[in-house]
Amino acid sequence: MRSKNGARARPNVAWSIRLPIARKLFSKLQVMRPQPIAPLPVHPPLRVLFLAASPINRDPVDGEREWRRVREALAPLIFLRWVKLDRLDHATLEELDKKLSGKPYHVLHFVGHGGLDEKKDVGVIVLLDGRGGASHVDGGKLSNLLTNKPPSLIVLNACDGARGCGEDLFSGIAQALIRREVPAVAAMQFPVLDDTAIEWAAGFYRALTRFLPVDAAVALGRRALFRGDHQAEWGTPVIYLRARSGRLFEPRRGALLSLLMTLLLVLGVSYAVEQRSSEDYGPAPQERLHLRGVDNQQG
Repeated sequence: MRSKNGARARPNVAWSIRLPIARKLFSKLQVMRPQPIAPLPVHPPLRVLFLAASPINRDPVDGEREWRRVREALAPLIFLRWVKLDRLDHATLEELDKKLSGKPYHVLHFVGHGGLDEKKDVGVIVLLDGRGGASHVDGGKLSNLLTNKPPSLIVLNACDGARGCGEDLFSGIAQALIRREVPAVAAMQFPVLDDTAIEWAAGFYRALTRFLPVDAAVALGRRALFRGDHQAEWGTPVIYLRARSGRLFEPRRGALLSLLMTLLLVLGVSYAVEQRSSEDYGPAPQERLHLRGVDNQQG
């Protein structure tokens, strides 16, 4: 579950976008070497699945507010039809399987509870069972749903998604997903406040709209926490990379031209409306221009 307390941490270079910090997995018996995974050529839209689960027998998670903040952050790319944001609430494992069996998603964002299953010594996220209660899903179960074509990025916005158990390097759910060839997983290495998780997600996706690599986006999400009211937990989000680079996507040929044409069309329509208004109503009084300038500053 997302906790209600946190410990204060001191800032360092963990939010640098020039040299972002990402985790690689190594062990004595098994080495997870970075793979030469090229950025995935994507013809817009980039498909993002927002997955939320808040069981009736757990503390409520404010998935609705996180949905709004993520959607607001991605609004420019949604408007330009570069991103398509889908939503699955009250998710069971079966419903998630049905959703993923269709057209593949590039990004999977989970909001809910996470933690450690002490009986099995593995990290889990919590989906719903058939009665609305909690159903633990470990990295193995989740990976089995992604065998066809896994997302290039999975975001586990829940407690302890990057925390392992004992000496098993791959017991955490984020590490297990990396082991199953997911290129990048962003997760929380400690318990995290509900408000903190939402604020980080908003900062993370705002950075992605600037076409930054995912490791740099995680860093800017940390920076947003430290500058706001969540300084105690700025170091909780981490990113695991199997790929050599955090740049996971690249537009296919013609996509950039399509974006440019869309921008020109929007600007052209705005200019035409403005010119038509001037012709119909004539020059506006000075006071009217002043009031509009004040309104623009307030907006």
